[in-house]
Amino acid sequence: MSEQIGWRALRANITAEAVTWARTLPQLPRLAHRALVQLNQPADAANDLRAPLRRLERWLALLAVLLAALIALEVWRWTLA
Repeated sequence: MSEQIGWRALRANITAEAVTWARTLPQLPRLAHRALVQLNQPADAANDLRAPLRRLERWLALLAVLLAALIALEVWRWTLA
């Protein structure tokens, strides 16, 4: 039982995992930086989605202006007749 839990087990686990930790510890600063950079990327992705919406809004505004101009012309022609 002492080989599964307790100080002996802790020492055995640390010894077994030492190689993995030796490879992982030097990478932690880079991994932390990558995680922080990824936190800012959703804002960039949202801006990428907003650009087509802005373009669509401009087209809709232009269409609304043209439609209003056509209606104004028809009303003006109707009043002259």
